[in-house]
Amino acid sequence: MSLGKMISFMLSGIGITFKLVPICIITTFCIGMILGIFLFRRFPVLKQVLGIYKVVMRGIPAMVVLKILYYSADFSSAFLAAVVSLTLYHSAYIGEIIRGCFESVPKGQMMAGQSLGLGYWKIMWKVYIPQILKPMIPMLCGQYILLVKDTTLVYIVGVPDLMWKGRQLMALTFNPITGYLLIGVFYYILCALIELLARTVEKRIVKKQATRGLSTYY
Repeated sequence: MSLGKMISFMLSGIGITFKLVPICIITTFCIGMILGIFLFRRFPVLKQVLGIYKVVMRGIPAMVVLKILYYSADFSSAFLAAVVSLTLYHSAYIGEIIRGCFESVPKGQMMAGQSLGLGYWKIMWKVYIPQILKPMIPMLCGQYILLVKDTTLVYIVGVPDLMWKGRQLMALTFNPITGYLLIGVFYYILCALIELLARTVEKRIVKKQATRGLSTYY
């Protein structure tokens, strides 16, 4: 099989990967933001529950989470099982990143907002979130690159993604070196695109803050 045909064969699975990654990025960010706020506020009832969730998700491999959910829950498709598993797993990391960014904001700013009569959620939205966006982006970028790499595990539950196609290709050609090289190139391009997007967003945030004259402690 020629190199062109091998690339074409691999590309037939890229649509699933390109569909899976953006969905997981959106879901992990939304859930991670909620977790980060709850962890920062330290709600008494949720503190222990969220603490156990963090320890469990950060202490076991993503493949274990994927296998347990796939075999124990009645999902309508393997793709949905992959989305839920990766979301639950990486939201724990995203939540901790966001919590850490909130913690780095001087506590005096919360008290200053309260002295002005602002509610907790308004202070978070108007004061905290604008300040953590810039330092948060590089950390989120690194975590999302890890998420992309973890999508290589979803083939074990039958999702026909890039890795699935790559393994089929290796079975057809009996050439694992070329197969894994092609897989590596495709995932490198995807991770590079995420890094490029993160840098672009970071530059726009800096430019927007400079235009508004928003000063931060960073």
